[in-house]
Amino acid sequence: MLAHDERAEDYRVVAARLFNGLAAIFGKNCCVNDVLPELELLANDSNFSVRKAVGANLGEISKVVEENTAENVVLPIFLNLCEDEIWGVRKVCITSAEGIALAVTPETRVAKLLPAYLLLLQDSSQWVRNGAHDSLGNFLHTLRPSDLSPALLKLYTDMAFQSENGDTVYSEPCAFALPAVVKLAGKERWNEVADAYATLLKDVKWKVRRSLAYSLHEIALILGQEITESDLVVAFELLLRDLDEVRLGVVLHADVFLGVVGEATRERLIPLLCHAPLESENWRILNVVAQRIGDVGVLLDPVNSTALNVIINLVVRLLNDGVMEVRRSTYRSAAMLLQHLASVGKENSCGGYVQTLVHIADLHSFRERLMFPYIAEEVAKLGATSLVERYFTDGLLKLANDAVGNVRLAVDSVLTRTFLVDPYWSTNQKIAQVQKLLQEKNCDG
Repeated sequence: MLAHDERAEDYRVVAARLFNGLAAIFGKNCCVNDVLPELELLANDSNFSVRKAVGANLGEISKVVEENTAENVVLPIFLNLCEDEIWGVRKVCITSAEGIALAVTPETRVAKLLPAYLLLLQDSSQWVRNGAHDSLGNFLHTLRPSDLSPALLKLYTDMAFQSENGDTVYSEPCAFALPAVVKLAGKERWNEVADAYATLLKDVKWKVRRSLAYSLHEIALILGQEITESDLVVAFELLLRDLDEVRLGVVLHADVFLGVVGEATRERLIPLLCHAPLESENWRILNVVAQRIGDVGVLLDPVNSTALNVIINLVVRLLNDGVMEVRRSTYRSAAMLLQHLASVGKENSCGGYVQTLVHIADLHSFRERLMFPYIAEEVAKLGATSLVERYFTDGLLKLANDAVGNVRLAVDSVLTRTFLVDPYWSTNQKIAQVQKLLQEKNCDG
């Protein structure tokens, strides 16, 4: 009824949106027999707002119907709207382009959809051109690698250099979708992208550099060790010295990036990674470092690495940080590094690392003693039973008799949550003593 209501175009606009939004519920047969005929009528509506609604709402229907229907019914509707006299209608068609591209055959995608999209990139309206450039990376990712011609790839990389009225309006979408395009092109064609990447790396807009920071590890995985070391290590160093909003992206996936480069490069970059966050007053940066530094540390040789000492020193410093959330995020990393060192019998190296952790149970401040049971819990979660028995059960027994109730509560929490639900620990004599002592203290309290 809404699709045929002539009282106000708003009803027909709502109908177009509902047809698309409910396509999955309607099912294939209903969409083919009932919905698409209605959409064809709405696509030729005299009111541009209705046509605009249709152009923006073809993607979900394309997913539901068969490939043949998408090509013979949905695609003609889309192509017709791409040539609409109203620029607003042409612009919203861009939002449906990716969905339709995925619904048709690769051959149709190149023969019919690609030419239509190229026309939108050259549209007389700046708003249409901007919209088409914003989504160009998403659209290109629907193509096959063989369909990405040098001219088409250059059309994308030129976005890193283009400007209108002195403002680089296309650099943000170019940086955002870059990993998808690099994946499509493959590392063999990195030379066609490298100049654009270097230009984006120096872009004055921090949001552009932030996109590069968050995707640095993805591009490294695509390009492999050789190209990463020659072209992306510089980016890693620059972005790590950038604004907090930018460097956060590097830190968040630093372990993945450092896993791609060689051992010598890794040894050189890790001290920079450990030092850079300390220059920031933003505790959230330190918090992310605390979460990820353990994954970085296990990449290093526990016997010969000098960078591992830097990481251990940072972990000890993070365990003493003034922000509770940072200390809490360090527990897992501290446990991972202990297990890594213990795998070669080096847990007492790096300035007596294991003794530093064991000593936490004897610290004067109860807030510091609170950390010990949680670190022990993380070691237990890693399955390092011998380490827990050798270094942590005595501390847990001592803290079960602590004068501060919060410390005893922490011990009780980790016992209930981790130790007592494990078949090995639930029958362990020392853990049973800890549990008994806690029960006695609770009764006395």
